[in-house]
Amino acid sequence: MRWARELLIAALVIAFVWTALFLRTLPNLARDILFFAVLLLALGMTVACWWAWARSRKTPSVPVWRVFAGLAGAVANTVAFVLPHGTVLYNMAFLSARVALPFPMVDWLAILPICLICSITGIVAGLLAPRASRLVISLTGVIVGTFAMAIPIGVL
Repeated sequence: MRWARELLIAALVIAFVWTALFLRTLPNLARDILFFAVLLLALGMTVACWWAWARSRKTPSVPVWRVFAGLAGAVANTVAFVLPHGTVLYNMAFLSARVALPFPMVDWLAILPICLICSITGIVAGLLAPRASRLVISLTGVIVGTFAMAIPIGVL
């Protein structure tokens, strides 16, 4: 019955994220507040997936390949979370720099597929991770991927 409870929690979190990011009937202020709530949720889930992986890797009965799958999922989710934020910060620095930066402005259309690939990798690797961290790593991949798709909506 534990898996049923985990699936219910995952379904509720995914429904909250999709409603908060993509429901256009909400007032603008409510959508902005929910956007930042989902941003904090994505950050918290990224931290939680590392914590769950660190806790589950010390279990002696877990096969090594599952530990490495959990590590791959945590790394992929972290890259999927950090890459869009680094892009936004670099583009803000590029536009406000008084001196020429050595690299051109980063195109969001080139970054989004990389974030989605990392997010899908995090979901698949999370499904292969140890039982104690499986839900957290997979759910982090879903939330971070959804958030990466919603960044242009929140910024524009």
